[in-house]
Amino acid sequence: DSTSTTDSSAATNTSTTDSSSTDTSAVAAASSTTDDALISEGKITDEGTAAGLTDSDVTPGMSDANGASITADQTRIPSGYKADPTEGRYTFGILSLGPVTASDLTSYNQEYNTNYYIRVSVDKNGNNGVYNDSIYIQLVDADTDSVLWETTSVPGDSNIRVGYLQNTSANTYYTYSYTTSVTNGVESKGIYFISNLGTWYSVNEYEPANPSKITQATGIGFDYPIASTVETRYIATDAAGNNVVLATYDETGRIGYEYTASGERSFTGLELTSAPSSASGTLARSYKVGDVYITGNKNLSGTADNPVLQIARVEVVTATDGTCRIEMRVAKAGASLSDINNSDIWKTIFSTEELKPGEISVLGNNEVTYNGVTVKGGAYTVNLNRTGYDGNPDGYNELIAAGFTDDQLTGWNNFTTNWLLNNRLTLGQETIDYYYAPQGQVRINYVTSDGTAIQAPVTAYENSNNNTSYDVTGSSYHPDTITVNGKTYRYVKSDKSLGTAGTTTINGFTYNTTPSDVKGTINSNTVNDVYFVYEQVTYHTETESKTVTRTIEYYDSVTGEAIPSTLESSVTQTATLNASAIYDDKGTRIGYGTVSDDGSSYTLAENWTTGEWAQQDSADLSDYGYTAPDRASVDKVTVSGDTTDVTEKVYYGHQTTTVTPDDPVTPGDKINPNDPNSPVYSSETDRSNLVKNASQTIHYVGAGDDTPADNVVTQKDAFTRTVTIDKVTGEVLSYTDWTGTKTFEAVDTPVVDGYHADVKTAGSLTATPDNPDVETTVTYTPNGK
Repeated sequence: DSTSTTDSSAATNTSTTDSSSTDTSAVAAASSTTDDALISEGKITDEGTAAGLTDSDVTPGMSDANGASITADQTRIPSGYKADPTEGRYTFGILSLGPVTASDLTSYNQEYNTNYYIRVSVDKNGNNGVYNDSIYIQLVDADTDSVLWETTSVPGDSNIRVGYLQNTSANTYYTYSYTTSVTNGVESKGIYFISNLGTWYSVNEYEPANPSKITQATGIGFDYPIASTVETRYIATDAAGNNVVLATYDETGRIGYEYTASGERSFTGLELTSAPSSASGTLARSYKVGDVYITGNKNLSGTADNPVLQIARVEVVTATDGTCRIEMRVAKAGASLSDINNSDIWKTIFSTEELKPGEISVLGNNEVTYNGVTVKGGAYTVNLNRTGYDGNPDGYNELIAAGFTDDQLTGWNNFTTNWLLNNRLTLGQETIDYYYAPQGQVRINYVTSDGTAIQAPVTAYENSNNNTSYDVTGSSYHPDTITVNGKTYRYVKSDKSLGTAGTTTINGFTYNTTPSDVKGTINSNTVNDVYFVYEQVTYHTETESKTVTRTIEYYDSVTGEAIPSTLESSVTQTATLNASAIYDDKGTRIGYGTVSDDGSSYTLAENWTTGEWAQQDSADLSDYGYTAPDRASVDKVTVSGDTTDVTEKVYYGHQTTTVTPDDPVTPGDKINPNDPNSPVYSSETDRSNLVKNASQTIHYVGAGDDTPADNVVTQKDAFTRTVTIDKVTGEVLSYTDWTGTKTFEAVDTPVVDGYHADVKTAGSLTATPDNPDVETTVTYTPNGK
């Protein structure tokens, strides 16, 4: 009753990592994966973002492939066989039609003395992130390397004859079926070849997605090479052993393609602690825990025309490496395989332990010879006439316990239900993991002598590699004073005894905390806690005084000299102000302001008292020859702490007076009668200096003794002028020009007997200030001459 390995070819499945579900928006740019990658994408994860990671923190950036590539490699096809030469195709399976090794078995090639094989291929590259479902089937003569027959198969093809081949027996020949199903979100898809004659065997010579699956059987299937993804992960492991996937770089291609993963990157704040031993390999299937693969389905009871129950062999993925649990599930004959996970429809009657890919169970109810080794419990059989290891009919108790009745089990012996319990899943694609540790740092703590923190810690030597030396002795790490909430603290010393070892969380990472000296060595995942001790500073006030002075001085604006003190003296005004100055407990002056009642804090403020400089009126010095001052008074001023000493100057001008001939003065008299020291009028102001007479003289000549005397006419004060003097100094400032003109009358010429004059009248001359005395001459001539 042991089962053979012929049943192992029944697994034709795919996982949910189908190209149709891929986000085409992530198709890589020029810097990403090359060759035959369907899609490639690097990104910072949500966890990485939560840890504060940004694009600028990664070198090279996550958009850079950093050495990643996917290649549809065909170099591993065994000697004697070749890949599909059609451009753009990828060969994912080669099925030799013989010979087989066992002496009791035969094959098509042995029977007909041929050297044929079947080659299955798919399109190498996808279109817009999706792979074509079509499978290209070719029958090849290995001796001539010629294609004898070919076709294209699509999902749903069932029991279609392989052309060109001879029948394996009467009405029996090679067929192929392209099956596909989706169960609980998991798509199963593959091509299955069968000789339809139990003694004619074929050999799986090549299946890159499952290189160890070299089997010979009457029926052999090839899993459609679905899309799968190799994920490079950049993981930070903190002091608590927590792993955070900071970023990933995903490359998607067909199962069986060769990949090189993205390489090491630098992350700000992290250092590499572990790199993968290998970053290249063959792309394997991507599994998701909980995925269910249907690896066989048969009728269990009833008849071929009227089945009652059906049984399915399923593999439930329990780990991403392809580890699974094999279960036998039973349902009524009409139940759909798409409901395989509905426990109300499909009842689980048996389950194995967890098996890694290739492992076989030991919990079954039948033994099997598998890979040349007999395994007790390596198969599961439903045979109600056969007593199993437990002494009960095989499968009966399990079926009854699941709720099936004896009536439903009628006709069980019409069907073969012996199942091999080996994990048929290929080894799952492992992630490529780079591990990092958060870089150590030094944390400066500011505390009082009892350990009370006075402000938030400050990070120093952030993002430092393991074994980095640090030194925080400088004052930039411990300022002389710190002011927090109005209170000031003074640095005293460092003291690590005030800290305790433990952990802390920074950006979501757990760090060990170690009280440390001001000099030391930094370790990954460690915060060196340095403690600087401060004491609170106290304050008091002291009264300060200052005198602010205003001096008012009076000046002669003409001479620039001070007004004589006998007339008006300088005035000095003072104001005395007080303020509270703040001092700390070591006598250091802080400024002006107030101190709290307990002396722990202060408030800076200019708090000088105020004073006043009174208004100062300017004297009237008009009696002394001065004009009114330029300011009648100097205004009153309120004196504050900002006021500085100042000198104000008031200026007086000089009055002037004009002396005229009509209003003469006496030289020597006081100019300012009320001023005992008044200057006096000078001689230049005498009236004689302000007037000038005019005269006209007519001279007579030529009459001998009878010549008339000169005719002289004088005009007194014919010309005048004024003089202006400075009333302060008595100085003559200016004279006006002489004014006035004088034209004298004409005078008849006297008659002298015996003579006649050259003119009848003379005079009418005009005198001017420049020529005040004018003259003319009358000449006599004897008559007859």
